[in-house]
Amino acid sequence: MCNGLIVGSNSTTVQQIYQMINWKSLHLSVQCTTKRLKHVNRMINQENISFVLINLSNFEEEGFELSETLRNESTIPILLLCGNNDFSNFRRALSLQVNDYLPNPLQPNDLKTSILQIKNKWLRDTIPLRKSGFNSTNKSSSDIIKEVKNYVDNILEESINKRITLKEIAATMNYNCSYLGQKFKEHEKITFNDYLLTQRMEKAKHLLKSTNMKVYEIANEVGYMELDWFYKKFKSYTGVNANKYRELAISK
Repeated sequence: MCNGLIVGSNSTTVQQIYQMINWKSLHLSVQCTTKRLKHVNRMINQENISFVLINLSNFEEEGFELSETLRNESTIPILLLCGNNDFSNFRRALSLQVNDYLPNPLQPNDLKTSILQIKNKWLRDTIPLRKSGFNSTNKSSSDIIKEVKNYVDNILEESINKRITLKEIAATMNYNCSYLGQKFKEHEKITFNDYLLTQRMEKAKHLLKSTNMKVYEIANEVGYMELDWFYKKFKSYTGVNANKYRELAISK
């Protein structure tokens, strides 16, 4: 069965979405949680979750951050619900490649339409997905991680400005995504998502120091369509904003 997960800031916001439509009539199973990222990731892996609905009410920044992390690690369908009806949020949702952004006031028919689109795609994909499985070659964990890192590094070298997910890499290399994620963290002492962030931020630092590119051009070059999101990530990574970093680098 196609299984969904509703995420929100509290029980009221998740129940608001849960009670909006008759899930059983759509032959869907849905769970609810108010937990944060680590718990959500565990539920997705352990409960065979097929899609995620995030209620942005009192949860907007956390919801967008959760969406970014999920999208960097997988192609699982994501619906963002009950957000503000402004262009910047639509653009941010688009940059994260979520499946739909339904702002307030949320209409049950709009939600149902989006859910059915996701279910129909799941039905089309489920048979070929079941046929794929673990890589059957007898390689050690170390060899597998080396192979994955070489693959990732080559992709980053050639197209760092493109969205990269562990699920897509796993499918290309015929490995199980959850297995790869666990082994990558064990071997590198860092998650795949953090590794990817490091590569992008280091590339941004290099471009700020060595080129005259505008900050928005650098943001796009390293994979961020939303400039504000790039600014936030860069400052979190380096401790200063991009413009200040360039100033300091030039003054040395």
